[in-house]
Amino acid sequence: MLRSMNVRYRVDLFINTSSTEGLPVSIMEAMSFGIPIIATNVGGTSELVTDETGVLIPGNCSPEDVSEALNSISKRSRSTDFRNQVRNAWKSKVNPQENFTHFAEQLNAISEQKSK
Repeated sequence: MLRSMNVRYRVDLFINTSSTEGLPVSIMEAMSFGIPIIATNVGGTSELVTDETGVLIPGNCSPEDVSEALNSISKRSRSTDFRNQVRNAWKSKVNPQENFTHFAEQLNAISEQKSK
């Protein structure tokens, strides 16, 4: 759905104001398209949202917190360089294909060591 939404519409920013989270897949999906993030600092969100990918706001955020975050990121969110930076952060942190390949290589190395 996010892929078709990004193709059909220009998405400047992804905002997640959850009061609880694990490691938010919705944020990972937005990052995979280079969409900057504003999100609450709950659960594992801070592992994904940094200065290079967006803005963290308090878990018990107010409308004013969201407004300040919007003001601080609005110009950067349209920058191609910033959007590429968000996508590259996704690639290095959570790209499932690369993570799977790396994990499989590690398992193979362990298996080879045990068989010696």
